[in-house]
Amino acid sequence: MFKSINKILKEKNKELQNKDFLVFEKIKKEWNKNIEKNITKNVLVYDYNEGNLTLKTQSAEWRTEMSTRKEEIKKKF
Repeated sequence: MFKSINKILKEKNKELQNKDFLVFEKIKKEWNKNIEKNITKNVLVYDYNEGNLTLKTQSAEWRTEMSTRKEEIKKKF
């Protein structure tokens, strides 16, 4: 019924040691610092897995804008 504290801590420790998770957290923190304000209002860092960054946009127009700025974003991260 209840999980032991040690088991919960071990699970959390595994999660924190996951390299992709750590990179994802770093990108999320740096996103607002390195990217223009109008972009950060309309584009969300959604996921990072095996070197692939997934962004979620509010509209198709922003998706198109991000695809044209892909190389610029790669250089910043």
